[in-house]
Amino acid sequence: MLEVNEFLVLDYIRGRGSATRPQIARDLGLSASSVSRIVGRLLRSGIVTEEAGPREAPGRPPSRIVFNQRAGAVIGVDLGAPSATPPWPT
Repeated sequence: MLEVNEFLVLDYIRGRGSATRPQIARDLGLSASSVSRIVGRLLRSGIVTEEAGPREAPGRPPSRIVFNQRAGAVIGVDLGAPSATPPWPT
């Protein structure tokens, strides 16, 4: 379940460009503590970064979690299912 939630949070941030922890928790239906743990792991891995958010009300502005475009990419290739017979003459 942890990997699924981590993927959901990362996909949410990547799709929006950035988000606050409360936005992520509210929109994905996750607890604030779960989001905090997941974001902490993503920050440590360098997949996301943290920036100061805009000041909308008195007090400390919420930080924005931003997808790190330079973190790298993964490419997958599906070569098809293996056939029952080898492609070479037997």
